[in-house]
Amino acid sequence: MVSPSTIVRGNSGAALLVAALTLPFFAGCGKEPEGSIEDPVRAVKLLTLESPLETLGREFPGRVKATTAADLAFRVSGPLVEIPVEAGDAVAQGDIIARIDERDFKTKRDQVNGSLAEANSQLEAMQTGARPEDIAVLKAGLEAAEAKFIEADRHAKRLADLFAEDVGTRADMEKQEKTRDVAKADRDAAQQRLNAGMSGARKEDVEAMEARIEGLKAQSDEANAALSDATLRAPFAGVIALKYVSNRENIRMNQRIVSLQDLSAIEIEIQVSETAMARASSDLTIRDLAESLELTVEFPAIPGEQFSADLKNYEVQADPVTQTFAVTLIMPPPPGIQPGMNATVYGTVREGVEVREVNLFVPVHAVFSDVSGESHVWKVDPETMRVSAHPVAVGALAGGNVEVLNGLSVGDTIATSAANSLREGDKVRGAQLGRAN
Repeated sequence: MVSPSTIVRGNSGAALLVAALTLPFFAGCGKEPEGSIEDPVRAVKLLTLESPLETLGREFPGRVKATTAADLAFRVSGPLVEIPVEAGDAVAQGDIIARIDERDFKTKRDQVNGSLAEANSQLEAMQTGARPEDIAVLKAGLEAAEAKFIEADRHAKRLADLFAEDVGTRADMEKQEKTRDVAKADRDAAQQRLNAGMSGARKEDVEAMEARIEGLKAQSDEANAALSDATLRAPFAGVIALKYVSNRENIRMNQRIVSLQDLSAIEIEIQVSETAMARASSDLTIRDLAESLELTVEFPAIPGEQFSADLKNYEVQADPVTQTFAVTLIMPPPPGIQPGMNATVYGTVREGVEVREVNLFVPVHAVFSDVSGESHVWKVDPETMRVSAHPVAVGALAGGNVEVLNGLSVGDTIATSAANSLREGDKVRGAQLGRAN
């Protein structure tokens, strides 16, 4: 990978625009030359350094993606009773995608809401006291309990007197005392009920009921949410790309039902080499890119037509496998263009944007050192096709390439293979390295 890169004056971000999307590199392989014993010809790979002005119309293969895509699933489980959509159908936001049988969810909701209504009624009675007719009943109950206690107490005292005179038995006396104690407890309870009815319940009883009501409210919210979740709706307008299930299936929570894609706009993703990205400013903004480059897209499905696109975003870290950066463009979808289709992206500097050349890059393995430690490359005479060691000053590394600070110019041809085995004046033959991003 190799490249001259470009920058845009007065715009720090434009360096990536031109450098990242127009930076060329070359690939190819040599063929075995036909030589003679007297004058052997070495097979090498050649690189002719080009001006960035000659490579501004760089092209990048890309693939169409939906701007938004989601696999839709239920948050609850149950038998599927409705799925009115098919792959390819357009849906609006809020449209029904599928529905699970709601009967169990409605039953649960009604049970919880009934318990909640009852608890609220009890709390109201505890806070405000009983109605007059209820008070009358409580008073009558207290009077009856009081009469029962008085009778039990009188009978207990009589048996105690008889026992003291050795007439009655201890067992009869103790049994009657227990009956009296029970009657007294009943009378006290009746008195408390009357007090509560007249003045309201105790504070701790009210707080306990309020806590129960809060718990029932949470259960009610959960039951209502479950009922709502039994209907799956489109979260955004789009097209059903895939349908994963059929009606009447027993659906599990979070099981994929359909894949929905938003096609109000499409994205084009391209890959840019790390060499190109290394020449860019780290604080580059999308606005810098958009203002400096004219981006156009061509689709094999619509031959001969080009469409404008805008830069959406780009990665700042290279893929560890491909060593490339993903750059994403966004545009309105041309008729017939769907996610998954191929595209070609062209990046051209906008009219009026001035560019200048900066240092060149060559493959690291094209540079060798002589006995003094100075860096050289094998420069090729295009007329004789013979090589000569040419001193260069090198700078920073970028991927598999090294910056040449001076010693080479646009148009120079160098050998990029067999650097350590060539000798001064060797005749070479080879193929030019092809361009790549």
